[in-house]
Amino acid sequence: MITYHHHKKDVTADWMDMQINSCDLLEFRHQNYHVLRPDWQTDYQLLYIIDGCGHFWFGGREETAAPGCAVLYAPGQTQEYGYTAEEGVIVYCCHFAGDGIEAFLQHYPIPTGQILPVGSRSELPALFEKVASAHAPADTVLYLLRLLCGISNRLQPARQEEDLLAPALADLREHYMLDRTVEEYAALCHLSKYHFLRRFKRQTGKTLIEYRNEYRLDVADRLLADSDLTVEAAALAVGFSSAAYFCRTYKKSRGHSCRGKT
Repeated sequence: MITYHHHKKDVTADWMDMQINSCDLLEFRHQNYHVLRPDWQTDYQLLYIIDGCGHFWFGGREETAAPGCAVLYAPGQTQEYGYTAEEGVIVYCCHFAGDGIEAFLQHYPIPTGQILPVGSRSELPALFEKVASAHAPADTVLYLLRLLCGISNRLQPARQEEDLLAPALADLREHYMLDRTVEEYAALCHLSKYHFLRRFKRQTGKTLIEYRNEYRLDVADRLLADSDLTVEAAALAVGFSSAAYFCRTYKKSRGHSCRGKT
C-alpha cells in the first residue's frame, strides 16, 4: 500500500518557466516497492528519506540511503531504487521541470545520481512539507535546491577523504582475513604511513587494527550463526591467530563472551 499524505500539481514559476509536476509524501509499510526507469525521463526527481532506508542502484551497484539522505536525478538519468515494507519507509518524492533549471544548477551545483547524506536535523523536512502543501510557490523548490547545494559543498572535503581511503577499505573488506601491514594499505592509497593512519582514524573513528578486528568479528558472527563451525574454526577462518585472541577481542568489543560451539 502507498499512502499519499499530500499531493500537489501544476504550480508554475513564470519567471523561469518552472513546474512542480508532483510532490508527495509516501509511506511503504505494507508492500515492497521497486522501480526501474530508463533514461527517457524528462523531468528532475528529488527523493528525501524521512524514515526507514531506501535502496538505490547506481551502475548496477546497490547503495543504502538512511533517514536524512537525498537523491537528485536529472533528466535522462536511469533511475532504479526500491523500498521494503519491513523497513517502513517514509519518503518525499518531488518531480519538477523547467527551462531555467539546468542554468540554475550550474550556479548551485548538486551531485546527481548519487546518495547525499544531507541530514534530518535541519529545515529540510519543513521545506519538503512546504513544497508538498497546496499553496507553496514553485520557487520554494529553488530555495530547497540552494540549501542542498550548500550542504553538498560542505560535504565535499569529507567525500574527498573517503575517496582517498577507498582502495584500502575495499581491500580490507574483501581480504579481511589477511594480516596486511599498515605500509601495504598506505601504498594502496598513495599515502605515507603517518598520513594514512591519521586519516584512517579521523574517518572511521578506529585504528586500523580495531577496524579490521571489528570487521572480522562481524563475519565470524555470521559464520557461527549460519554454519556448524566451532568458535576456533570461525576465528581462524576470519584471520585471528588463535581462538583465545578471538575470544578476548570478542568480549572486549561485544561486552560478553562469544556463544558458539567449542
